[in-house]
Amino acid sequence: MLAFWFLNMTVVLTDLAYLTTCKKENAKARRIILDSVKDHIVPHIIELNTMKKMWDAIMNLYQNATMNRKFSRSREAAARGPSYS
Repeated sequence: MLAFWFLNMTVVLTDLAYLTTCKKENAKARRIILDSVKDHIVPHIIELNTMKKMWDAIMNLYQNATMNRKFSRSREAAARGPSYS
């Protein structure tokens, strides 16, 4: 019984060590992301608590911006009418 208890404690300690490592690495990654993005992006991601959520939010922002630009260009082209080259 003592050996089993000791084994369980080792697993718990290992899990705590792993969790601590993950938290540190997540904090480093969040800092790198926040230092790397432009100032107007920071308010959109500062409150997110994992680097994965931050990354997904950044990708979503840029994908939406790209789609808006494409839509705007196609609207402008439609407003100009057909071009005969």
